[in-house]
Amino acid sequence: MRIRVHFIMMFVTLVVVALGKCDSPSTRLHQCHRYFVDVPDKHWAVPAIDKLFDHGLLSVGVGGSERFNGHKEIIRFQLAMITEKLLDIFERSRRRRYREAYKRITGKLKYSLYRMRRVRRRVESLEKRISALPRMRAYGKK
Repeated sequence: MRIRVHFIMMFVTLVVVALGKCDSPSTRLHQCHRYFVDVPDKHWAVPAIDKLFDHGLLSVGVGGSERFNGHKEIIRFQLAMITEKLLDIFERSRRRRYREAYKRITGKLKYSLYRMRRVRRRVESLEKRISALPRMRAYGKK
């Protein structure tokens, strides 16, 4: 039983680290008591629980219960819901990164095309100036 509880807490911590931007306990006030009445403020998993709750991966209990019930085992249905929500967050993040990269690449391509058009116009103007020059005859036989 104790091993399962530790596994659940380690899983919660792992998910929080995967979400990133996890503040250290010493640099932030723990606000876990706003969500769950049975989690002490000095518990080692408070930052992880807060982060999961803030990201929507954890919710208050059934019927609006304000208890975290950290001593209970997690069931596979709950694990599946947390994992699915986590995958949704990763997918949204990936799509946003792809959009940003696409905008950056298209911006660079547009600038390159603009520069190429300028070079082409300059080459065309130089060709016109060269063609307007009088033809020089080479010395020698005609």
